[in-house]
Amino acid sequence: MTIFFFFILFIYLKIFIYFFYTDIIQIYKLFFGNRIIYSSCFSAFDGLIYFFSSRRSGLGTLFSDTLSALDGFNVTIPHKTNIIPLLDKLSPKAELFGSVNTVLIDGEESTGYNTVCTGFLRSLDSAGLELGGKVLILGSGGVARTFAFESVLANSDVTLAVRASGLEKAQRLKDEINERLSLSVGIITLDSVNGAYDLIINATPVGMSPDTEHSPLKKEAVIRSAAAFDAIYNPTETLFLKPTPASIATPLL
Repeated sequence: MTIFFFFILFIYLKIFIYFFYTDIIQIYKLFFGNRIIYSSCFSAFDGLIYFFSSRRSGLGTLFSDTLSALDGFNVTIPHKTNIIPLLDKLSPKAELFGSVNTVLIDGEESTGYNTVCTGFLRSLDSAGLELGGKVLILGSGGVARTFAFESVLANSDVTLAVRASGLEKAQRLKDEINERLSLSVGIITLDSVNGAYDLIINATPVGMSPDTEHSPLKKEAVIRSAAAFDAIYNPTETLFLKPTPASIATPLL
């Protein structure tokens, strides 16, 4: 009877957390992983590293009371768009992507930047590749949106591959790219991916730890293409990249 009571209590607690503290869960899962990356990146610089977490409703107070007094800070999910109204200006790429992951404070002025594609392009360069040709982007969320804009700006022939449930979202992204850049992208479902691509980009969370035994795309589709890039940082080699022979495709970490 006691075990049953605690089981029921556990279920109710999970339901309560899901509905009322979703932001906290997102921050714990995603921000904790990014702590490792940020610590490594900033270890080469002198100074102190602080980590702040906030619900959406408290971001404005955190920014005015604490963050605005810093020289700069990084932003992660779920605040990459929430931070924008609090900033004085955006870099051209941050404005285009509609997302900020780095903020520079210069005196009284705060500027938001998006450095996601800076790292992406450096990864390509380190592998001796240039962004262009036929590019297949898996997903249509915020990460995919950034890669899609960057790819069409490089005159790539871009196709978005999504689940059937994501077709409407992919269409909205396609319409926005056409409206803002007068350029077009294609849309297909993940299970209909066929043919070879110059680059396949995984912009979905499929394969991220702890769910490392899944890939967003069949092995055959990856092997047929020249190069593969996975935006997932943990693990460094996902199942999506593992079937990629060096002689056929280049996994970019």
